This record gives sequence, C-alpha cells and structure tokens, in this order.
Amino acid sequence: MAGETVIDFYAALERGDTDVRKIRNLMSIAIEGDHSLEEVGDIMSEMGMDEVGRVLGEMATAAFPEAQGSASGNGKAGSKARKAKPVAT
Repeated sequence: MAGETVIDFYAALERGDTDVRKIRNLMSIAIEGDHSLEEVGDIMSEMGMDEVGRVLGEMATAAFPEAQGSASGNGKAGSKARKAKPVAT
C-alpha cells in the first residue's frame, strides 16, 4: 500500500525519513475494521502522534519479536568475556 516493505518502513521511521501519509497507510493496516484513509487520519488525529508511535512500536514488536530481544539486550547471553591481549611495545 505504501510502496515499500514493512521492514523498509520501520527503517525509514527509525531514521526519521518518513511522512504522515506512509504512517497513515500503515495505521490503516493496523486498525481493525473497514475504514477509509480519511477516517484513519481522523483516528490518528484523535489519538495523537505519541499514541500512534506507541501502536506502531507494538506492531513492530509483535511482527519481529526476535529483533526486540536483541535490541534491548534481552537476547541469549553470549560466551564468557575474553581477556584483552596486552598491547605490544
């Protein structure tokens, strides 16, 4: 609908490189029911952009739960820390 993949959208959103039209298009997918794009825009206005951002964040977490774990540091623990080698003099 927006002419890009969801992953591309979230990457652009993270970079701050998106517009309200694309956000509205994604929200129209997130909102259950049959709403026109104008109605979705009205719903977003009533919600406020902070709430829209929260909803889109929850969508991303639900769609890509493995990314949430790695981004927040809650993924699997790695191997034991290695000792640094001394610097050659």
